[in-house]
Amino acid sequence: MTSRTIRGIGASPGVGLGRAWIYRKPAPHNGSEPDSISVLPLTEREPELHRLTDALSAAAIQFEQLSAAVAERAGAAEGAVFEAQAMFLEDPALVEPLTTAVRVTGLPATIAVERVFEDAAHDLESLDDPYLSARAIDLRDVKARLVGLLGGNTVHVLGGVGENVVIIAHDLTPSDTVGLEPDRVRAIVLAEGTPTSHATILARGLGLPLVIGAGAEVWLIEQGQDVLVDGADGTILVEPDEREREAYGRRSAAHDQRQGQPVSSRVPIMTAQGRRLAITANAGSPAEARLAARNGAEGIGLLRTEFLLAALSQGRTDAPGENELASAYGAIFEHMPAKPVVVRVMDAGGDKPLPFLDIGDEANPFLGWRGIRILLDRPELFALQTRAVLRAAVTHETDLRLMFPMISSVEEFVRARDFVWAIVKKDTFPLKYPLQIGAMIEVPAAALVAEELAREADFFSLGTNDLVQYVLACDRGNPRVSGLYDVAHPAVLRLIDLTVQAAHKAGKPVAVCGEAAGDPASIPLLVALGVDELSVGSTRLSDVRRLLSEEG
Repeated sequence: MTSRTIRGIGASPGVGLGRAWIYRKPAPHNGSEPDSISVLPLTEREPELHRLTDALSAAAIQFEQLSAAVAERAGAAEGAVFEAQAMFLEDPALVEPLTTAVRVTGLPATIAVERVFEDAAHDLESLDDPYLSARAIDLRDVKARLVGLLGGNTVHVLGGVGENVVIIAHDLTPSDTVGLEPDRVRAIVLAEGTPTSHATILARGLGLPLVIGAGAEVWLIEQGQDVLVDGADGTILVEPDEREREAYGRRSAAHDQRQGQPVSSRVPIMTAQGRRLAITANAGSPAEARLAARNGAEGIGLLRTEFLLAALSQGRTDAPGENELASAYGAIFEHMPAKPVVVRVMDAGGDKPLPFLDIGDEANPFLGWRGIRILLDRPELFALQTRAVLRAAVTHETDLRLMFPMISSVEEFVRARDFVWAIVKKDTFPLKYPLQIGAMIEVPAAALVAEELAREADFFSLGTNDLVQYVLACDRGNPRVSGLYDVAHPAVLRLIDLTVQAAHKAGKPVAVCGEAAGDPASIPLLVALGVDELSVGSTRLSDVRRLLSEEG
């Protein structure tokens, strides 16, 4: 059978090969539709209300236990997902209609839960705000748990997942995702999903490769077909051919072999030109940092703080507090003692909404209020996050580097840099290593003023994902134009070369933290252009080192 390629958005790195396990949930019941049910007599309504109250209390205890278990297994941010779900159980906008439905209308508790939660989920789905709309799946997850506690019918299709499978689904709830066993499930493919959804946060924390936004084409996959998933670049191969299977087998074998090697046995990577090339990891959770350390990363080249912020702030209208943030950063830093950790300050906006941040409607969100633009406009938010990360770095004696996303001018970088230094000097943080502050080069304008920018920044990091999209005016997540996305396009390579030359002229290093850093076809080009560091997904570290060792 001829192999077929489906493109989605890489949401959790790693590669998995397994048999397709199609997971189709029944359509949600519309609670507003009339049902042929008997209204409870007045004498039975108070006992039924007590039954509902007991179910709410039992669900709260379950969420508390689940949060603690997930936090221990994957990290505090992942555990916070279930803390956020528990808050629905105390929300007056849900509890009061539930009480009214039972006490006044006389509905059985199960029917009341079905109707109230489904109506609320439907209301969220109708909103233009992508973050709030995505929370509908959390409401349905809580609803299913309550219905089960009340003795209603619940569907647990994922409970019978076989071994070596790739889950194919429209979307997954947090309860679905956390119940998956990485030893049995090789990867997840979702037709929908968002980068900051709870399923994405949990899959990343559990180390499961995940592709989201793959569209209706996933339903052409048949049960039991072999599926190869790359959770970093968003590629899905259905019935991969022998060559593709062998390539996967080599990557998997090399990864497994290096997993067992002590980190100290890994020799530095030298290019053919005799240059030292650092191999670091991208991370967004303690689990990814732990895997990076085990796989021999020389540090973290990109710590995505927005994923931590999204997980910690679920169900809230305010940003996580400084103590909470410092603890979350510390849980990652502890895996990288004496190694550099590059923390990208909050890169919200675009496809990364945050619950406490009202960005509003934007016709072109990728060209709008995002990245450093938000933080410069919200200095209290910038200061809170800066103090938290500095405190964590002091506690864990971390070699901290801060990096600003979405830089488009020298003046913008200088404003942000001076803001950070003012906090460092005011609060006198006793950092063990000198703080370095760098700029992401992902906006073409930044590459074109790289020479001037290099005089101000301590380092550059090329965010090739956005850089390519902006240079070629193509959305890599849009299947109609994704074919135009090309790291090797002459215009892209010229901007990378311009950036590297400008940085080296000023004696500053250049890293690449986009997907191109882990792409075997792009790595030789990047090395030839003179980059000093490749920051890749934790599961790709072994493959990249092997490729560079062979070529060096």
